[in-house]
Amino acid sequence: MISAVPTAKRVLMISPIPSHPPTAGNRSRIAALGQCIRILGHDLFFAHVQRETGDPGAMADFWGPDRFLALPYRQSRPLMCRVRRRLLRLLDREAAFRRGVDDWYDNRLDGRIRMIARSLRPDVVVVEYVFFSKALRCFPRHVLKVIDTHDLFSNRHRGFLDHFETYGSYSITPREERKGLDRADLILAIQDQEGEHFRQITKRDVVTVGHLISAEPPAARPPGARLLFMGSVCKSNTDAVAVLRELVLPRVRAEIADAELILAGPIGEGDDQRADGVINLGRVESLASLYATIDIVVNPVRAGTGLKIKNIEALAYGKPVVTTTLGAAGLQPGAGLVVADDPTEFASAVVAILRDPSGYAALADGAHRFALEWSRKQRAALRCVLDREPVENGGKSDWLLETAFRGRPRIRRRMP
Repeated sequence: MISAVPTAKRVLMISPIPSHPPTAGNRSRIAALGQCIRILGHDLFFAHVQRETGDPGAMADFWGPDRFLALPYRQSRPLMCRVRRRLLRLLDREAAFRRGVDDWYDNRLDGRIRMIARSLRPDVVVVEYVFFSKALRCFPRHVLKVIDTHDLFSNRHRGFLDHFETYGSYSITPREERKGLDRADLILAIQDQEGEHFRQITKRDVVTVGHLISAEPPAARPPGARLLFMGSVCKSNTDAVAVLRELVLPRVRAEIADAELILAGPIGEGDDQRADGVINLGRVESLASLYATIDIVVNPVRAGTGLKIKNIEALAYGKPVVTTTLGAAGLQPGAGLVVADDPTEFASAVVAILRDPSGYAALADGAHRFALEWSRKQRAALRCVLDREPVENGGKSDWLLETAFRGRPRIRRRMP
């Protein structure tokens, strides 16, 4: 257990993604990061920029009614940005997939954020995602500015186009990603491989803080043979489900007739509740109750970046995970994690685990031990981040804010 810091800092998180409801991995990441900041003894405020619809009531309950702020959002792209992108498309065929780092930022937020900065006077501001890094310019130099990156976005479209015909999400050039990262004092990478990439394109300090979890002792293995895939509705998840339904599950059921695939979260909200060994469970209230009813988590993901949060959460509950090389990125194969890229090998790995009680128990124990050590390392890394001081590198900031902060005494809350 990490003890609270002797001096609490006031921390402001700004996120275009809601923390609740926790229907996707990035939402779970945001909630877990904020909760750990509070556990470490700091005074946390959460500002949700309403780019995605969330549950304001649930967020107010979780963060505290006086610690939750909702900021209206309206996306707009200036005429010059649209003209620039059209010209780039004529010169570069990949320009159709790339955006500017600030394309999703609403400049009308600046006034609201500056008001919050003057009112709260935070010691640390954490912005979720590089594409909202422009918000950091609303804070004076003495505030520690952190970007929680979640993903690597430099040419992100390329990995998807290797497997899919289209790509409609966010991708930028390394130059644009560097522009956003350079606005911060410190960069949080969610896994080491992406941390190395960030170090190559920015001179800012980079620290890996993976998904923050609480390790639970492995529950007794339930009867049957139930596989779990849980996630939101996105291209990489729908592709993984197709692989499971068409290529993996039939091979598993040929060996173990009562094997079932449970689809949980928004990806499991189909009309057909049960067909061909697939159960569309949909959203669940309790992850602990869900994991107590399943044997193995399966994730044959073939595209994407970041840390596969569904995998680390499964290990935290002591469940063996079968995934691909991509799904294992940032984790440690062998500690509850089995890697198989070919669908036939993937199905064989699932069957082998289900048929070997002692092997299953060893994987479950390995998952638990890995999760305990993982949790310790991530919390220690986050504590070191919050102990840092700002670079005060002379970058652009709000002169009025600098004056306002200098003209009033700064108050620090001391822990009892």
